[in-house]
Amino acid sequence: MSDLRNYKIDTPQYNFYKEMHEKVGLEYTMNMRNKYSQYDKCKMTIKKALSMMDDFIDPSDPDLVKDYYDKLLDEYFLGEMEW
Repeated sequence: MSDLRNYKIDTPQYNFYKEMHEKVGLEYTMNMRNKYSQYDKCKMTIKKALSMMDDFIDPSDPDLVKDYYDKLLDEYFLGEMEW
C-alpha cells in the first residue's frame, strides 16, 4: 500500500486534512462564502495580495522551499507554455 496521503496522527498534515474533511458540508461552505464574498475587508493590489501569501505556510504543500508567489509565477508560465 502506498504511503501517499497516509499521514501520522497528530502531525500538521494529518490535522489539516482532518479539519478539511470535517468542513466539507454545504452549511459551512455557504457560511464562508457569505463571509468572504464581500470585498470590504481591505484594498490592495494583486501583487501586494500575492506577496502577502509568502508568509502563509500551506500544511498540505510538501514544497516549503519556494515562496508562494514564485510557485504561482512558475505555474502561470508553465501553463502559458502548454498553450
